[in-house]
Amino acid sequence: MIFVDSNIFIFANIIEYPEHDLARRRLKEILGSKEKIGIDSIIISEVSYKLSKIIGAEESYKRVFGLLSSIYVSYLPIEKKTIGKALNLSFKERIRINDAIIGQHALDNNSTLLTDNLKDFKRIIGLNLQPLR
Repeated sequence: MIFVDSNIFIFANIIEYPEHDLARRRLKEILGSKEKIGIDSIIISEVSYKLSKIIGAEESYKRVFGLLSSIYVSYLPIEKKTIGKALNLSFKERIRINDAIIGQHALDNNSTLLTDNLKDFKRIIGLNLQPLR
């Protein structure tokens, strides 16, 4: 399983973004490799919020619901122990809490994280990162 950070889904949905084509290509590569895409409530929340600001609430709803309903995507609930470790990580490494939760969740599930935010995630020891670029 490969966790996909919210920025990748946002780039893939907004054609005007310079990262659009690359993000779509990377998602297609994951699907072609037969890997599942992992997401959680933080990723869903971030994608929904950002897309609603850019393309409106109704279109954001359709796209995010489509993502959540996709047979290629696995939704993984976040356990309490993951949140606890993420809180510690956020405090000690000065990482935003959402990034700490996403990174810790990927780490706890022995998954790679595809992201364009290497600056913050590289501070999570043991997390396997796959950069967008």
